[in-house]
Amino acid sequence: MEALVAKFIEAKEGETIEIPEGFYEMNTQLILDKVNKVTIKGAGMYNTVLSFKNIKTGGEGVKIAGDGITL
Repeated sequence: MEALVAKFIEAKEGETIEIPEGFYEMNTQLILDKVNKVTIKGAGMYNTVLSFKNIKTGGEGVKIAGDGITL
């Protein structure tokens, strides 16, 4: 989980963030801020699941601010 948060924080323009198959119980938000042309790719709609039901910090589950973002 912490590695996934770090991938979002450290993302560079043009990068692909791959989220492997699994159920991810997140306790903080994922932030992609002021980075353009990033692709966020899971293993499929029912194979990669991000749950924010127990989020403790942040107002959103995922906060994305940038141009050319692909989910």
